[in-house]
Amino acid sequence: MAPHSSALTIAGSDSGGGAGIQADLKTFSALGVYGTSAITAITPKNSRGVFAAKAISPEMLPAQIAALLADIPQQAIKIGMLASPEIEAATKATAARSCSAAAPASAPGPRRSNCPATGTVTSASLRLAIHPPEPT
Repeated sequence: MAPHSSALTIAGSDSGGGAGIQADLKTFSALGVYGTSAITAITPKNSRGVFAAKAISPEMLPAQIAALLADIPQQAIKIGMLASPEIEAATKATAARSCSAAAPASAPGPRRSNCPATGTVTSASLRLAIHPPEPT
């Protein structure tokens, strides 16, 4: 797979596999995108329901996101379940720090940024972002 085709999902883990991180990674793969993830919460869940939800520590989420953005350029970031106000604040702060750390425009060579454009990510828009139509 081309190294430029990657997306990050920030969401909860669904032990049943039908939602959350697991479903996002399946979708990314079906679209030919290398999927990465940062887990916000774990849930005991199956096809009949969600039985509980436990947010990860607010310190662990920024560590996951920063590690990924420092190494793997992301063309899209999909945000799902942010399990608490603290997790939401940690997500925003980490994204802001990571985006502002991109190389300055005056740096020699091509500018590398791991910060995709903002906007809603759908399967169709992700497919277009990663696989643009051929010029006519």
